[in-house]
Amino acid sequence: MTKEDILRKYSDSTNNSILTTELKENTTRVQLRGVIGSGASFIAAAVHQNIYKTNLFVLADKEEAAYFLNDLENLLGEENVLFFPASYRMPYEYEEIDNSNILLRAEVLNKINTGKKHICIVTYPEALTEKVVTRSHLSKNTLELKQGEKISIEFIIEVLIEYGFDRVDYVLEPGQFSIRGGIVDIFSFSNEFPYRAEFLGNEVDSIRSFDPTSQLSIQKLTYCTIIPNVQTKLLQESRQTFFEFIPENSVIWFKHFQLTIDRIEKAFALSETSFSKLDSVIEQLEPKELYIDKDTFTKQVLGFPLVEFGNHFSLTPTQTITYNFSPQPSFNKNFSFLLDNLNANNRN
Repeated sequence: MTKEDILRKYSDSTNNSILTTELKENTTRVQLRGVIGSGASFIAAAVHQNIYKTNLFVLADKEEAAYFLNDLENLLGEENVLFFPASYRMPYEYEEIDNSNILLRAEVLNKINTGKKHICIVTYPEALTEKVVTRSHLSKNTLELKQGEKISIEFIIEVLIEYGFDRVDYVLEPGQFSIRGGIVDIFSFSNEFPYRAEFLGNEVDSIRSFDPTSQLSIQKLTYCTIIPNVQTKLLQESRQTFFEFIPENSVIWFKHFQLTIDRIEKAFALSETSFSKLDSVIEQLEPKELYIDKDTFTKQVLGFPLVEFGNHFSLTPTQTITYNFSPQPSFNKNFSFLLDNLNANNRN
């Protein structure tokens, strides 16, 4: 039996049919009881295939989120699942910014802002603490190139410099661009790989993504979107919470709702402590401008359809669905026992 067969059985099950129907409403709060291990991933993947909404999964910490992300990528494909990590290791320590995480956050914001709603986003409390640029400012700071359109390379250079991009000989990391004759290479903060646009005069002849190390093409494209470092822009532009950015009918899944609230509170307190210790001639924004507090978090989250799963429940549900999963036996290197268990599961 393949994972596709198992996923299909989840989709066809009575419990998942009830869950799917519930999540089509915008005021529901569902508790999933008796769910063990990767069962939550199969349930989530099956639901995602049956409702056209953004699903946001909030796990207890970054490690747990990474495991859940891996499950969903295997079940749904990497193009349908995004990771939304935290930017900083510590608040207000901008030298501690993780560029790979900035890229992942920007990719999520860009996908949502360009109208892609049928996606899964996996995250954890510390990542949700940070506010993001508003949709209007992200749109204002987005350059879109389309195959066949007329646009001058000089104009692109002006825009990229305004966005804070660095002109280099060869692009290697996000925030860089290079010009060689009619070829423009741009490493946007919204994509894992840089883009290469070839021009015939002032017309975009072709666009493709490429590997900056080997210089080999990866995928031909009809258009691409270029956005700057959204975290740098965050210090200059208006900000909003992530829950104000995602579609209003998004479904939010919590592994542990109360733990998430506690970690949001702890992260905000840490930002206040870090702010109070700042000794800089550069004026810094106050924590309330850059981070969300637990009261705002709770108020905004409760406006979405919610799903609680795991072993800890905090919200009063409108629907409780019990799956009665059985825990995996402890095999203790007894391969005969393992084989018997697999065969029994296959028969069942």
